[in-house]
Amino acid sequence: MWMLLASAHAADLSVSYFGESLVHPGVTAQLTTEFWSRTRDGRVTATRSLAVGPRAGWAWHPGSQNLAFVAPELVYQKQRRLRWDAVVGLGVARSMPIGASVNPDGTTNLAGGSWHLMPSVGLGFGGGEHLQWHVRPTLYGLSHWNASMSPWIALETGVTWSL
Repeated sequence: MWMLLASAHAADLSVSYFGESLVHPGVTAQLTTEFWSRTRDGRVTATRSLAVGPRAGWAWHPGSQNLAFVAPELVYQKQRRLRWDAVVGLGVARSMPIGASVNPDGTTNLAGGSWHLMPSVGLGFGGGEHLQWHVRPTLYGLSHWNASMSPWIALETGVTWSL
């Protein structure tokens, strides 16, 4: 029998390593609030929940650019022995190229940055009680000025505290 329950905790705070690889490192932080939860008691207790919250992050691509982003995300979780989650988000990113150019008169121009629309979808798993670990490969898109979208995959691994 499924029962609708009030949230067992107020919020979760996640801090993670984030990047395409070890040479493109980054960090993310997310604060989510659970707004729906169902628990089924049986041989193994199973919980399903929906949460929403902002994610902010920074990625560094050496010799190329820095990328800062913020995105509201919807998180679906199912927990039995392990916690499985699906995440979908739509945010904005600011890319900041690294470097400068030198004009003929000797003055320099710092490289400018640009804004991008950044949709994302990820599937992950984790475990633990109040301090949980998680791993989540995520597919991101970065929009361009010519209305195309560059896809890239990043791996996120970190810890989540139940507040």
